[in-house]
Amino acid sequence: MRAAVAIAGAALHKARAMPVWPWVRWPNLFVLAGLGITLKVASIIYGVTCASIARVLAPKRVALIAVVMGMVACIYPFMRSTDTFPTEALVDFAAQFEEQRARSLNHRFVDENFVLENLGDRWLFGWGHFGRIPGALTFSGDSGESGLDGWWNIQNGMAGIVGVELGLLFFLVPLLIGWRKMNRIDSRESQILVAALMLCVGIRMLDLLLNGWYNSLPVMLGGALVGALASLTADPRITRRGLQRPLGRELSS
Repeated sequence: MRAAVAIAGAALHKARAMPVWPWVRWPNLFVLAGLGITLKVASIIYGVTCASIARVLAPKRVALIAVVMGMVACIYPFMRSTDTFPTEALVDFAAQFEEQRARSLNHRFVDENFVLENLGDRWLFGWGHFGRIPGALTFSGDSGESGLDGWWNIQNGMAGIVGVELGLLFFLVPLLIGWRKMNRIDSRESQILVAALMLCVGIRMLDLLLNGWYNSLPVMLGGALVGALASLTADPRITRRGLQRPLGRELSS
């Protein structure tokens, strides 16, 4: 949520759609300062990085980065299910910077390995309910904390790889639609705002790999993206009452 606010602020400022008060020369600095006060490392990294992308890069490239984020989020569960993701190399890399972060990352991979190992022949559709996942209610891992963590990990145990990918498709499809329709948006300011919304959706997809699906914000962002694209790329000759003028005449001429 905090990263989405930073992205929106950067995009609104770039599109000159943000009201600037006389006593606020750089509104985005207030947003970034708010991120710093939270002391949440992930929020700060997401917010600063994505806000910089939305502010500096062209809308088409921002949209491409959002699509890549979505594709990574969809590919990761397959790589973990087939044991092709370099977990040990990633933990060793994190240990070079901070040992505590490396332990936290390793604990997450231990959680995922526990679910993957207990899926058995139910890897496709899962166990159907959290309580039916073998050992899920008593699992504590190597950190001493009981319970599983991460939306995709829990969803993988309950609904299998099919359930995980269907959930992620709620967001990947709007991103692909946005990438395809970006050139059909006439206004550059609208392109900037749509690309920023796509970036918010992409970052939420990645966040579902790490954290839970606690509210309806991801679905709202995906639905807002589809609605904005439908409005901005609609044929201006078409109204709610139908066609303003026949399309056939223009095509024949």
